[in-house]
Amino acid sequence: MAILILLNQYAGTCGMQGAKLLNMYKFKILYLILLALFSAVISFAQAENEEENSDEPKILRAQKSFNYINRSVKKLKIPNRKHDTPFYCNEFIPFKNGFIINSIATFPAVNTTDVISDSYYFNPADRSLKRILVQKTDTIESINCSNNTLYYSIIKNGKRVLGQLKDQHYENLLESIAPGIRHQIDTAKWIKLGIDQEQLVVLGPDFAGKFTPNGWVQLTSYSIDDFYTNKLGYRRSISMLPSKNLVINNNTIYFLQEIIEQRACMLLMLNLENGTIQEYFSSIDLTDKYFKQINDFTFLEDGSLLVTASRLIQRYLVINTKENNIAVWIYKNGIRGMDGLRANLPVTTVLNLGDSLFLASPKGLYAKKDNTVTPLVYFDNVHQTIKDKKIGAIDYLFEPRSIQKTADNNFIIGGLWGGLYQVDLIKNKITCLDDIAYDKIKTIELNEL
Repeated sequence: MAILILLNQYAGTCGMQGAKLLNMYKFKILYLILLALFSAVISFAQAENEEENSDEPKILRAQKSFNYINRSVKKLKIPNRKHDTPFYCNEFIPFKNGFIINSIATFPAVNTTDVISDSYYFNPADRSLKRILVQKTDTIESINCSNNTLYYSIIKNGKRVLGQLKDQHYENLLESIAPGIRHQIDTAKWIKLGIDQEQLVVLGPDFAGKFTPNGWVQLTSYSIDDFYTNKLGYRRSISMLPSKNLVINNNTIYFLQEIIEQRACMLLMLNLENGTIQEYFSSIDLTDKYFKQINDFTFLEDGSLLVTASRLIQRYLVINTKENNIAVWIYKNGIRGMDGLRANLPVTTVLNLGDSLFLASPKGLYAKKDNTVTPLVYFDNVHQTIKDKKIGAIDYLFEPRSIQKTADNNFIIGGLWGGLYQVDLIKNKITCLDDIAYDKIKTIELNEL
């Protein structure tokens, strides 16, 4: 606590931007202190007999076995970092020849919650990374795209703008809808966007709608505030801007709500037929008191939902669900081989390429084809101390949050706590792409993409 008091005092001597960034670093330091404390508690808890209400027996019964190829592969050392930029890589959004990187994050501030709503554009051709700007914009809530058409929701001069950009042509989508609906969108606490069958879907805290060729269609009404207070039992709603763009599947909207002070999230599912919300773990009847959080999710070719998560801090699990069938792929950082032996594999995110999957972990990168899992490369030096002239020593931990393939045997991986790395499996090389002071990162206007 003394450390946080000193950091608060120092923040008061900085400018507004400096204080905001320092608040964020203070948040990281607090998280890593809590990690150490939780690890001690976890060690004690695991030594105790299993609690009667623990979900562990249920999880173990659902764990499946894989053909794990335990082979020797190259170990790549992550370069030592000079800077700790506020670069949180929630998702890569393919656009033209590169990727829009959603870097939304929330962290506690004095009597409020601050939101970092930066977005970036990465061009694999020249490996350039630029921060996306929209003139006079306070907050970028969401950027999404379909067929080279950009959609975005921003707060500009205190007012919400819902826009469309195609071939340098701009259209204000709010001008095409009825005044009542426009007022509802205009005054919403937050807005998030998704694409369903090449049509724009808009989600707010109490409504969901879609822009169709025939105009705006209201999909459902609901109340996320009631869900937090009445279903989850919170004293007040902690509804905030979802960290990742919406995913629509089987008439349900899937979205992540970040848990303040954790960076990881709850996965919520809004049924568009009846306006009801479910929380992921409750929906599969994993309801014990162990702390659970979501890293990422994707839908596989067979329609099943694959979720990367943790049960207790840094005890990762991967769960695959379809209808009432649950298969646990990884539990307590381990995968079970066909021979019954366990291999250490703490997967935090998955790249879904249809017929094959790539599993990213602080330990390395793995390929999954059918029922076979094969290591491709191992990582080293994922835990570092960054020596910052203003802040001092910053504890840095690389935990993959998102991954994309840029070419054959070439990947970019973004971290939960920062870090953007290019992994080249041909050259056996890992390159850091974001080791730049925040004020030195080049910028690009949204309409220039």
